Amino acid sequence: MIIIRVVLVAAAIMFGGCASQQQFVQSFDPAVLEAHVSTLASIDRWKIRGRLGVRTDKGGQIGRMVWVRQGAEHQIDIYGSLGAGHMRITVHPGEAVLVDSEGQVLTGLTAQAVLDQYIGWHFPVAELESWILGTAYPDSPAEQQWDEAGRIMSIKQAGWRVSLSKYGEFDSYPLPTHFRLTATDELQTTMAAERPDQPQPSQIRLVINSWTVY
Repeated sequence: MIIIRVVLVAAAIMFGGCASQQQFVQSFDPAVLEAHVSTLASIDRWKIRGRLGVRTDKGGQIGRMVWVRQGAEHQIDIYGSLGAGHMRITVHPGEAVLVDSEGQVLTGLTAQAVLDQYIGWHFPVAELESWILGTAYPDSPAEQQWDEAGRIMSIKQAGWRVSLSKYGEFDSYPLPTHFRLTATDELQTTMAAERPDQPQPSQIRLVINSWTVY
């Protein structure tokens, strides 16, 4: 498989930025990438079911995740992976609510805010919303590698190295199904300094068993 490495100077290229914002390390047909990214950017209603594994310096946990997106609204159910029997995060514009199986309720502006508060460390839920589609998160710089079909094979962004090792066809969309997120040394050092009493994540694995695009 041919791998093409591209470094994004401004991640906004992923959603309509101009070509001058890219630095091409190797040759690549921009039309292939543009067509693929445009297709992914049109997807804002979907549902995934999968297995979620999390490893920190305190040990590992394996569970399940179901994530439903309807435009700006989300419902994320996590079972067993993040220190709770079950938690549900419901997101509406400007409000997020987390409820766990013990009846604990947390509220905040975003899913990221309530999840960080609940687990005590930064699970990259905001970035993952983009990564699970096979795109970089649009609000921060990223280093990416694509294959010849314009599919992302790896992303380095927000302190994580993301490997997308397998794709499938779902409702005619090429979507990733196997992810490995590895925290960089820099991220682990920063989190340890900011939250020395909290678990320090090292790796997150996600295998999507079911993709539905509405």
